[in-house]
Amino acid sequence: MSFATVILSGIRQGKWPSKYPSCKGRQQSPVAIETKSVNTTVAMDRILYNEYNTPVTKATILNNGHTVQIFPEDGVTRSIQTKVSKYILQQVHFHWGSQNNAGSEHTLDGIRYDLEAHFVHKNEHNDLAVVAALFKVR
Repeated sequence: MSFATVILSGIRQGKWPSKYPSCKGRQQSPVAIETKSVNTTVAMDRILYNEYNTPVTKATILNNGHTVQIFPEDGVTRSIQTKVSKYILQQVHFHWGSQNNAGSEHTLDGIRYDLEAHFVHKNEHNDLAVVAALFKVR
């Protein structure tokens, strides 16, 4: 299995397939990762996480009717860095489920997790990079 990121900012989701034909297929979000099929020999660029050890001391928390969003406002530039670009954290939001309804968008080995956090980053060209973390609630 290989993953590729297509930057889609500025285009409404329904229009993605006309500009990015791979969006018509079955290899897009939500992603079903099967670990036994993952090719671990593919060389990937390292992602550097900057200032993520610094606690958020000021933020706006918004209930948008669908999820909770956290917008850090403490002046710390939390970012991820690749060889190509630096992406600055804009907001964090969550997907969760009730007792009978798992909440994650993505699955790992067929398991849908209780909670998924999305760390949404943007670069200087308004391209997005989202890091997802899956959680089990005990």
